[in-house]
Amino acid sequence: MESLRNHGKYQRRMFDQAVRLVRPGGVIVYSTCTINPGENEALVRYALDKYKFLSLASQHPKIGGPGIVGCCDLFGGKYVEEWLTESESELVQRFDPSSSLDTIGFFIAKFVVGEKDF
Repeated sequence: MESLRNHGKYQRRMFDQAVRLVRPGGVIVYSTCTINPGENEALVRYALDKYKFLSLASQHPKIGGPGIVGCCDLFGGKYVEEWLTESESELVQRFDPSSSLDTIGFFIAKFVVGEKDF
């Protein structure tokens, strides 16, 4: 379980670098080939909370399902992983291998970069 949590930490570090490189008005497309909410919805939550100048953008075509809403209590309450709000969940795409889309686990979030405050 701890190794799954570490994957999310690595993703956050890479995302932080992407944010530094993209100019205001630019777009960051964050995509993974996993269904792990720690690397997907939790990363989106982290990004929106840390970088107030980022916003989620709609995606076209919209083929995948919505993201996961809410949070998860991990390690007996020692760590709470926060996910998406209802409206945010509609702006990402989650592809679940158990769906009728015949796909592997996959996730896509599209961010628009506003004026940076750093």
